[in-house]
Amino acid sequence: MNATLISILVPVIGLVALLYAFSRTRWIDRQDTGTDVMRELSDSIAEGARTFLNREYRVLVIFVVVVAVILGLAYQFGRSDSSWLVAVAFIVGAFCSGLAGYIGMNVATQANVRTTQAAGPERRGPRRARPRRAVCCVRHADDLGHH
Repeated sequence: MNATLISILVPVIGLVALLYAFSRTRWIDRQDTGTDVMRELSDSIAEGARTFLNREYRVLVIFVVVVAVILGLAYQFGRSDSSWLVAVAFIVGAFCSGLAGYIGMNVATQANVRTTQAAGPERRGPRRARPRRAVCCVRHADDLGHH
């Protein structure tokens, strides 16, 4: 496989993967979120997840900047396989990775309450929701408000 074909296929496959992820996310958004208590619990979990990621990313930003500077300066110290372009690519990659983590955490926390709702005994069952997202499911989340 030649380099030109690869340089075309990689972005096309990436775009197809993004479109698929977008369609799955839209499907999740259309599912029933359950009772008010389930939604309140889900919102609290999502808030905690966002808080965790925000704190984690503050630390990672420092690491990414330090490593990017080292990569950028390595050329100045005789490394012909490094340059500021490598440092920029590292920063862009770290940003994309962080964005994917944030989006993934957001989708997972949204999917949890919907999976719980779909898995209830009076509902249509977990088979429809479970294959779409592998998520941690707490079956009796809506019972928390009744005890």
